[in-house]
Amino acid sequence: MNNQIHVNWDGHEVNLTWLPMKLNIDYNKVTSVRGICFSQEKILLVNVKDRCFNIPGGHIEKGETPEEAFQREVHEEGYVKGVIQYIGAIEVSHENNPLFIPDGKYHHEMSRLQVPWHLIIGDEVNEGDRGFS
Repeated sequence: MNNQIHVNWDGHEVNLTWLPMKLNIDYNKVTSVRGICFSQEKILLVNVKDRCFNIPGGHIEKGETPEEAFQREVHEEGYVKGVIQYIGAIEVSHENNPLFIPDGKYHHEMSRLQVPWHLIIGDEVNEGDRGFS
């Protein structure tokens, strides 16, 4: 099974590699988190400004672990709390990206970043199941 794809995001040539259940994440290379949320047999999609509907996630704040960041993002974006389970990571490689900015806002001078993914089963849902479909 090939776990890698090449994408072009507005001229940014990026390779994405799925690392299922990779447990030895280099947290120095982690800048954001993503994940899938289930509640009452529904999946959470959040309406992200200028990007339409998406899965929840976002950037890690100073002092947070990836797990804490994911819990915070899911609650901020979808009003969901629950038990999370790590399912893998996506390695984002900018090594062949001609537009890569080493000192850019989210790159932290690295051409390879890792984005941990989690699964959450929502046991507390507020705001009338907002965002679930």
